Amino acid sequence: MSAYALLLSQDKEVQSILPRLLGGMRIDTEIVIDVLRAARLLRERKFEAIIIDCELNGADTLLENIDSYPSNRTAVLFAIMPEVDTRDGLPAGAKFMIVKPVLPEQARRMLYAASGLLIHEYRRYFRCGLEVPIYLAAESRELRAKTTNISIGGLAIRTLEEIRLAERFRLKFVLPNAVGLQADAEVVWADTKGRAGLRFLELPELAHRRLQTWLDSKM
Repeated sequence: MSAYALLLSQDKEVQSILPRLLGGMRIDTEIVIDVLRAARLLRERKFEAIIIDCELNGADTLLENIDSYPSNRTAVLFAIMPEVDTRDGLPAGAKFMIVKPVLPEQARRMLYAASGLLIHEYRRYFRCGLEVPIYLAAESRELRAKTTNISIGGLAIRTLEEIRLAERFRLKFVLPNAVGLQADAEVVWADTKGRAGLRFLELPELAHRRLQTWLDSKM
């Protein structure tokens, strides 16, 4: 697992303790010290965990507006708060609270409590390189292509034929472990070089389980 966390804090203890603990969970930490830089990264990159020190000016607004960053709407949010402020409960948007002054054992317990959500978030967006033949069938045409990568939510392909946005196909392909999969999918992006991305519209339960098992083996 190689997941990513964004840590917004100017506190040296926080910058020392939390990345070390996250590293033990195989989560790489990007440390930033100002809200504008954090907002820019949230627009540009996907993070499994977002940890925000609420003592910084503008931090509460960043937490409240996390839905405005599409790639990070479902990230696991942690609020770092002084003990005196904890009586008001979790700030809007946060799922977990880490109390200042941050102690390693207390922070470890909180991260452990969130580990299930962090793993779930990582699994949702994990994408694995995959080059296998794939057959695509629509109402009016059929074509063959090759996959380039796959996730639990969809896959990317390359083909010599034109692919149109919003076009729908029934997909058939075989994973390297000889497991055959079928799924209905929709084109969500395409370029002029024969590359396209498709989102699974319907992945039967058995196919979902088999694909997730294969993806887990690649994490």
